[in-house]
Amino acid sequence: MQFAAGRVWPKALAALIACVLLAPAVSAPRIAPWGFDLAGMDRSVKPGDDFARYAGGTWMRDTTIPPDRASWGPFFELRAKAEADVKAIVDEVASQPHPAGSIEQKISDTYTSYLDAAAIESAGMAPMLADLSSIRAVRSHADVARLMGRPDLGVGGPLSLSPWPDAANPDRYAINIVQSGLILPDRDYYLEDDPKFVEVRKKYRVYVEAMLALGHYPEPGHAADKVVALETEIARLQWSRAKRGDRDLTYHPKVPSGTESVCSRLSLGCRAWRAGDSPPGFLRRQGGRSDQAPDAAVPGNAGRDMAGLHDLPLFQRHG
Repeated sequence: MQFAAGRVWPKALAALIACVLLAPAVSAPRIAPWGFDLAGMDRSVKPGDDFARYAGGTWMRDTTIPPDRASWGPFFELRAKAEADVKAIVDEVASQPHPAGSIEQKISDTYTSYLDAAAIESAGMAPMLADLSSIRAVRSHADVARLMGRPDLGVGGPLSLSPWPDAANPDRYAINIVQSGLILPDRDYYLEDDPKFVEVRKKYRVYVEAMLALGHYPEPGHAADKVVALETEIARLQWSRAKRGDRDLTYHPKVPSGTESVCSRLSLGCRAWRAGDSPPGFLRRQGGRSDQAPDAAVPGNAGRDMAGLHDLPLFQRHG
């Protein structure tokens, strides 16, 4: 279940509560004993030529991506199964009467309103106007940082902060700071000259303009140009997928006071992080040497203009 642009979290929260409180007992495991899928290998390929095909070429050849999915694999399959299970639970809850104010009634109300397409169409943009006004009011990098910190808005930013188990110590959690800010899968989609990436960029630019136009954004074509230009600048500063896969380079523990370089460049309030008695390394950022950590991937500084910095979060809120 994905929490995209802050728009579905009430439904997701309700579903999670339902899953915890109402999930039926599972009679038997649905997953076969796990291990490496030897049958999915393609041994006709030399591992030195194409290790991905060698390790899973047969599986890739024989597996069909479901028509409603952009990609597929074991983790996607688990997610789809979990989504179906949660939906079944919530459907059952919503089909029955419950005491006013109960968790079950809140789940039912949230889910029912989510499915009420007629009411959603009738309301139009009205429920979003306050959020859009906040985004349009952005005038500085400090304003962008404040938007990033609003959990009710979920517009994201050039960095993503989230709690996650510490990769070197699974008995505790760390606040992970990782590069973010792109809508397309990774930097290659913005920078590579391969024809398939060029075509994706063209279609993406059209999509951005269409979404902004649906939101009655002024000069959506001009704004779309700025959105794509800003994302491209962010992409140039980000690490490659191969580099991000290096477990040593991406494990860079810091005590709260060690994040000042990030906070100062984004005008983030780090005092909240330092307020508690966090153990050393509780804050972890994706990066290697200090000059290559995410603070180096923050686009712009106090001397840069604000081109695109309010258009991008507004588009992400629409899209």
